[in-house]
Amino acid sequence: MFTTRWRLRWPGRTSFRGRPPNCTLPAAWKLTTRCSGRTSPALKGVFKAAPHSFQNSGQDHRTTTRSNGPRPQADLLPGSLGKGRLFSCLTPQPTSGRAHQDALRETPMTHRRRIMVQGLLLSSMWLGQADNTRLASGLNDEGLELLDQGRLVEATYKFRKAVEADPQNGAALNNLGAALRKQKDYEGAVRVLEQAAKLRPNDAPIYVNLGLAMHGLHRSAEAVEALRKASSLEPGNAAVHRDLGILLTEADDPHGALKELKTASDLDSADAVTHEALGSTYLKVYDFPAAERELRRALDLDPQSGESHRDLGIALRNQGKLDSAIGEFRRAVALMPRDPAVHLLLGQALNKSGEHNEGSLELRAAQDMSQRERDTAVAKQLTITGTELLRAGHIPEAAAKLGESTRLNPNDAAAQYNYGLALLIQNRLEEAIDRLRTSLRLNPEDASVYYALGQALLAEGQPRDAVGPLREALRLSPDDARAHNVLAVALAETKDFHSASLELENAVKLEPHNSSFRSNLSCVQQRLEACRLIP
Repeated sequence: MFTTRWRLRWPGRTSFRGRPPNCTLPAAWKLTTRCSGRTSPALKGVFKAAPHSFQNSGQDHRTTTRSNGPRPQADLLPGSLGKGRLFSCLTPQPTSGRAHQDALRETPMTHRRRIMVQGLLLSSMWLGQADNTRLASGLNDEGLELLDQGRLVEATYKFRKAVEADPQNGAALNNLGAALRKQKDYEGAVRVLEQAAKLRPNDAPIYVNLGLAMHGLHRSAEAVEALRKASSLEPGNAAVHRDLGILLTEADDPHGALKELKTASDLDSADAVTHEALGSTYLKVYDFPAAERELRRALDLDPQSGESHRDLGIALRNQGKLDSAIGEFRRAVALMPRDPAVHLLLGQALNKSGEHNEGSLELRAAQDMSQRERDTAVAKQLTITGTELLRAGHIPEAAAKLGESTRLNPNDAAAQYNYGLALLIQNRLEEAIDRLRTSLRLNPEDASVYYALGQALLAEGQPRDAVGPLREALRLSPDDARAHNVLAVALAETKDFHSASLELENAVKLEPHNSSFRSNLSCVQQRLEACRLIP
């Protein structure tokens, strides 16, 4: 029977685990808190927007914002935000009238002692909050360093721990939201970024990230609203105007888009993406000469943009310049050989010019690629259905759906992983190991897949081979008590009892009430005599 110990992968979504911090106050006191936040000044110019893409007539618009700050980060807030927070005016109040009467009958000496104890209590609380703030800031900085190294999953873990340490840290919340968005966990990103926006309602980068996450969920109106908010907060930010213009083009508001894109061009005339977006938007309003002008400017700045060559070919074709259009379509095909749209455009243009043989080849290529795109869409739906069946415990049916999905689209890491789980649950170990390794080739930064692979290898009687994947799982998710436990079992089976004991001690620290972990620790300490480990 399927158990919830496995973490499933949903198409376009990344799952994470996290524990909210517990914070309790002494029951005898009701604290009235007034907190004044002393934060950094406005952070204009110190942000760098990471590449993100929008689909506009098949285009891939990439965002880059220039930074004047000492340490630009990918659409992230610097770690200094959140420092210097004050927690003033913590006033302990008796919880009942009787307690107040008792206080009135105290002697002066007793009263002074009570005040002293209260002061020490409040000081310790303040110091604890200050420690949490420093811890969160340090974890946030570590996350940024990992992000600089391209280690996105590990960076996400650090940002999560920073938020757990200080849920009021707007920088960590924004960075976590941006990291989740990059991993296509748009729902998680929106939740986190909405919290960040409540804490820092005047920080434009938060609204940029929020808008892009909403765009990933196809919530176009809300995405536009978020970008408009960012634009009002930083009216001189060319990248914000450009991204807002791209969203408006997608929302079928070309005239509003042109206004924003022209503003972006005035602020930064050397941005190829802005000129490309302007050209594409002019195509929508049938202003072909203006589209040609902007797209030629975009290609002057970035000659390797396949989208700009494609759209320039469209502008030229619609002005009757067929030979020039064919040249642009050829360049687009060379730069985007797997895009069925450019093959279709080139095939149509070649047929129109009388080059029927080559035109037919291009049209056939477009048809084959379109079929693959349809297969990919069908595979995605099969993955969703198979994952739902797997979660419901209908394992054979889930395996059938997921197997068909991986046949239609073998490059879907989530489908390969979920199919591997279904096979593992059915004890089809060799097949499961193969699918899990395929998933890791497609996405080598997924702790859950390493964990499942370690489990499968251990079940197959290969404990030495299981150790490597389990260590990778813990590198990516150090607080996964299950992975510590299974790694300990694998190490114990290789007679490395010392290392196994250390891993189990870590597991028990993380989940002190887990009887299986405690039993395994005792068993390892007995060198497996008269006992059995529970993976």
